[in-house]
Amino acid sequence: MERIPAVKVLVVAIATLISGTASAVTITQQNLIPENQKSEFIGQGILQSIASESETDAKTTGAGLGLALSYYYGFGENNAIGVSTKYLGQKFTNKKTGDPDQTINFKGLENVTFLYKGNYEAGSSTLFFHGGFSLPAGPLKVEGDINTADISTSRGQSALIGTLGFVVPVGSLELGALTTYEKKAEGKVESTSSGTTTKYDSKGGDVFGASVFAELTGDLNLNFSLNYNCSQDLTYSNNSGSSGGNLYGSDLISMAAGMRTSVNETSEIVGSAEISSPTNLGKRDLKSYAQVDLNVGIRVSF
Repeated sequence: MERIPAVKVLVVAIATLISGTASAVTITQQNLIPENQKSEFIGQGILQSIASESETDAKTTGAGLGLALSYYYGFGENNAIGVSTKYLGQKFTNKKTGDPDQTINFKGLENVTFLYKGNYEAGSSTLFFHGGFSLPAGPLKVEGDINTADISTSRGQSALIGTLGFVVPVGSLELGALTTYEKKAEGKVESTSSGTTTKYDSKGGDVFGASVFAELTGDLNLNFSLNYNCSQDLTYSNNSGSSGGNLYGSDLISMAAGMRTSVNETSEIVGSAEISSPTNLGKRDLKSYAQVDLNVGIRVSF
């Protein structure tokens, strides 16, 4: 019997998987992709507000504006590949009685992300998988002193990204859950103070997330989700043994509401609102913390 090369078996298996996804699948905001041989562009404006108070009575307020862009191309019925990125500018002010105010600015392009998205029929349910990688827009840059600092939104790290989830139709509702993980590689940091720049290597910053969600379908698709997101602290040091410090991670639980509604055959208005708070205020020495994110934009298929 002729022996079939392993590479050929793998190629046939992948082709079978892709062609086998051409059945009806359930689509929600979490696993939305363009149709076969069609493109999709999404552009959304971002508005963010954050307010917190520490155990030492220091109060921090901040706001941010941004723009999120993505492009995907559909193939094999329920598969897509694409790219996305985000620009964000934030300004935070720390106030504490008896101390000078501290201002921190975050701004710049975040990582550029390349993803595969696939939906797979599993009986009455739909499984979905997103996998890919992201590349940094540049090193993490920190510049300033104790009173004023400018920090780039790029963390200077590439990452491997994976998301696995499912959707189950229940009457007019679509119910689902997902989990996601980002494994960060070592990155680069440039810290500048008093005109002197020191370079460091960074470690950490891995991200884990989980979500349960429900979508009510109709002329107006309404999506509701309960989300958990945890990111590790990012630490940086160099070969001389000098420590550059760290950027604290996050440990947030949030509630979000989203919507999609058609404008015409090729366009939809998309938007969402999300309220977040830490799961453990004491871990960050906080009395209170509230974060609100608003996104609104358009999705165009062509």
